[in-house]
Amino acid sequence: RGRVVVTLAIFIALLGAPLFILTTSVHRADLPVVELQQRTDAFDISVAFKVPIYLNTTRTNLLAEAQSHADDFFARSTDVGLLWGVEFRPYSTDIDSYEQYVLTVVDETDADAPEPAHILSPYSKGITVVQQAKNADSATLCGHISEVLFQHVFGGELATLTALKSGAPTSDMSFPYSSTYHVVFNLLAQDGTPVAWEIERAVAQMQPVFDALRHYTKFEVSTLIQYYSKLTHSPQWDEARKANVLLQDSLSTFINFGDWNLINHERSPAINFVIYFADLNYRNVPLLVEGTEKNVFSIPQWGAVHIYNPQMPLLAGARLKMSDRELNLILDSFASQLFELLGVPSAPVSPLMRIDAFQRVSTYKQLKRSLENLAALVKLSNLLLGISIPEATKNYVLDSLVHYDAAVEKLRSSEFGLALESSGRALQSSDKAFFEKEMVQQAHFPNEHKLAVFLPLLGPICSIVFFGIINRAMAWK
Repeated sequence: RGRVVVTLAIFIALLGAPLFILTTSVHRADLPVVELQQRTDAFDISVAFKVPIYLNTTRTNLLAEAQSHADDFFARSTDVGLLWGVEFRPYSTDIDSYEQYVLTVVDETDADAPEPAHILSPYSKGITVVQQAKNADSATLCGHISEVLFQHVFGGELATLTALKSGAPTSDMSFPYSSTYHVVFNLLAQDGTPVAWEIERAVAQMQPVFDALRHYTKFEVSTLIQYYSKLTHSPQWDEARKANVLLQDSLSTFINFGDWNLINHERSPAINFVIYFADLNYRNVPLLVEGTEKNVFSIPQWGAVHIYNPQMPLLAGARLKMSDRELNLILDSFASQLFELLGVPSAPVSPLMRIDAFQRVSTYKQLKRSLENLAALVKLSNLLLGISIPEATKNYVLDSLVHYDAAVEKLRSSEFGLALESSGRALQSSDKAFFEKEMVQQAHFPNEHKLAVFLPLLGPICSIVFFGIINRAMAWK
């Protein structure tokens, strides 16, 4: 009996205990906490935007004066500190105003011309400041330049960055960031009469919009025609306009998710653009949207809807065919809705200026969120000592920091498009690190559960061996 007890004790000590420790221990990879803290502490210094402005002027010494005045004006008028600024550079003929901001100073000789004045290009990044030639006061001109830049060109961007920097709550209804979006163009007919559309040509015309946002995300495009799409709410008849009208308070529930097959089966978020064709058009009764001129309205974080009314009357039972010319007009409005859904600012007029501001704001958001995700991961690992930290999580953290550093490096050279790409990758890696599946599973299996699982198994065996050893020890005495 003594030999049996000793054998069992040795078996438990040499094999049972190591197996228990091995099967219940949790692997915790060493996270780069110090490196993360260094980047968090230096965030307000390292993440900075210097927007180059190429000054096209015949006036000598204006470059240095404009820079000095802009710095003073910026320091007095904004609260973003070192986060943002402009850098005036000399203009040369090889500078393209579609790629860079070009500010041209025009000395007006017409005495009746208004002073001061400015013109923002609706297509490029060109800015024109008009100054009377008789007025040679550089201080007045520099003041006007600063006012145009910080109020009319970059005013919205600075207001957004100020709110983000201070942590003020925002009412952002745009889509959360994703590396890929699935854009779906839907043609919904209220009845079963066949319809057709030349959507491929129209989408090709919209491709430059997708290309302009290539540094932010990728777009996958698909199309769909669906029949018997009944309205959830009956429109209201407007006798004055001889039309049915969709009221504003019914637009939020316009999409019939129960009957319309608009479910996205893709992994990436779907941005839905719907063209709705009502059957009353066959009776020359248009369907209008209250309070809109273009019959278009957006649904936050879902998409946009265009209520289509043909320009020419339709015969009952005739097949509707939408030409690419008609679709181009509709997709132009959808392009504006796409900007709104992604969070692109609505001003200035030039899409290139708006996208440029959007890139900088998005870069700041994504870099900040990346560090916040990683800091939350470290905090979680310190609170839950029993949670697993696999090597994959550590690799994602390191990958996120590498892309973070790459984005900061691109910001130093004012390569905002490439900085946006790197910040997006940093955010993706930080999300993968935080939501790594092994960590999520282990977080719901704390140490108390281990005790509940193993105690009924190990308790009787260990107690028998323990008391057997005591009995044999007493017998040996």
